Amino acid sequence: GSGTPYTFLWSNGKETKDIINLSEGDYYVTIYDNMGCEEVYGPYTVNYITGTQNFNLSHQIKILGNPVSEALQLQVPSSFIYDKIILTDYLGRTVQSFNFSPIHHYPMQAVSNGVYFIQFYNNESYLGATKIIKLNP
Repeated sequence: GSGTPYTFLWSNGKETKDIINLSEGDYYVTIYDNMGCEEVYGPYTVNYITGTQNFNLSHQIKILGNPVSEALQLQVPSSFIYDKIILTDYLGRTVQSFNFSPIHHYPMQAVSNGVYFIQFYNNESYLGATKIIKLNP
């Protein structure tokens, strides 16, 4: 259809153009125009939660030098056990993945400037995340 205004109905019942604070899962949106035409889009998959309520590690893990330029250097308490870090952009897309480094040092030269989230995993279980800024001098 081509008649504005458009209305939106998401599979979770929300009736707004954009939806936020989503749980993991698949989401569909049906868009209606003023002529009664409708179109369904999706699925849009949320693989993990990216909301700020999940940044529970910022008090445990210290980013040494944030903004980050050449390398990501972490100060991690010995009680915090992880085996993988996934660097994602603000849309949740994986930018880079790192296996555990005993010195907690991860190269960042290939990563573009921007805001990223570091997600920590152990045995494929999500532990939490924190935010970094990548900025070349």
